[in-house]
Amino acid sequence: MTLDADTAAAIDEYFARYGRRRHRLARESRGLVESLVTVNGTGILDRLVVDDGPCECCLEEQRRVERLSWVKSEYRRKRRS
Repeated sequence: MTLDADTAAAIDEYFARYGRRRHRLARESRGLVESLVTVNGTGILDRLVVDDGPCECCLEEQRRVERLSWVKSEYRRKRRS
């Protein structure tokens, strides 16, 4: 299945919406998105959602930030005492 340059660019922009997860989502569901765009046109990209939640690296980053926040708050609390 060969897509023209405009359609391929539209699909790339669609996956760019997902930020850090775009590469994983593109790898997992690009074929599905391409087939849907081939059948329905690029207008379907506005209604299509392939997000399956945060990936493990995003969850790890969130846990790291929460730990850092907790450590900072404990440091401030001890410093005030």
